[in-house]
Amino acid sequence: MNEIQKVDFKQKFGFIKMAYAEDLQQLWLLDESTKRLIQYNFRNETTINSYPFDASFDDLTDLLVYENKIYILTKKHIRVYTFKFEKIFEALIENGKRFRRENEFILVITNNSILKYIPEKEMVKIFGDADAQIVDKNTLSYFEIKANKLYLYNLENSKETKLQTEPDQPAPQQKATEQDVEKSAEKPAEPDSPEGKLEKKTQEIEDKNSAESSLQKLIEDSSEVESAGV
Repeated sequence: MNEIQKVDFKQKFGFIKMAYAEDLQQLWLLDESTKRLIQYNFRNETTINSYPFDASFDDLTDLLVYENKIYILTKKHIRVYTFKFEKIFEALIENGKRFRRENEFILVITNNSILKYIPEKEMVKIFGDADAQIVDKNTLSYFEIKANKLYLYNLENSKETKLQTEPDQPAPQQKATEQDVEKSAEKPAEPDSPEGKLEKKTQEIEDKNSAESSLQKLIEDSSEVESAGV
């Protein structure tokens, strides 16, 4: 990794708590000493804008500025402000680590989940595993580290199954492909096979009696099929 440029904040600013690189020319700086958000061009070393920002800097973990909105992340909260320091959104989260922006979407990475910000409405969990040590995402897949092993999950399939606002649910233990699952579910048992006969018996029993008698009958018939060597 080659150093392109070194920016010394001490010569121009007070105590910079957090910085966000918007592009290859501009930085957004949170100056804790002056309680200001500063837009700074580090190529020509000039301050473009400066905004009052009298918010708490405690427990701050990340900063992001996008489309005239300021995103502040702490371990326990996400907060969204305008440049007039008007708070337009706030939500509780657990163990917030960093932001990730994908086109117009703002994501929050925590210890064991990935959340998507629905503008001014809510945070939606798009991936999570309570047992994971690390979770992350790229343009192709979600991945997690759990029990010192790396697991990869198909992006589109995970979106269908993981998109939720409910509490954490366990991640799938086996990474069977969607095609394998569908093939297994759609393949009927052969009529003359042991599975087919047992399936037919089961259906007949379920259509006749109550749940209790059906279960007893199924056990008896299963034993008959096994003893007959079918």
